[in-house]
Amino acid sequence: MLDEPFGQLDAQTRYLMEQEVLRIWEMEKKTVLFVTNNIDEALYLGDRIVIMAGKLPGKIQAIHEIPLPRPREHDSKSFLELLKKINESIQLPL
Repeated sequence: MLDEPFGQLDAQTRYLMEQEVLRIWEMEKKTVLFVTNNIDEALYLGDRIVIMAGKLPGKIQAIHEIPLPRPREHDSKSFLELLKKINESIQLPL
């Protein structure tokens, strides 16, 4: 389980660490629970995104299966379309 492991990193280091997580995952094929507030990061690294809502105890608001093949590119049309869809589905309280 990784809880916001890249939260304090600059953009370049974050990208390198994402690549390292993918490299390790490709070798080990172990399940990783990755907690992040960054939807782009979740979409890039994950196979499934679970959106939580509410205060503790939180509730599952939505589950998005990620059908994109690997390797993924942050700027591909399919990646950006899915990112937009997930962003639009999130109901943020203002």
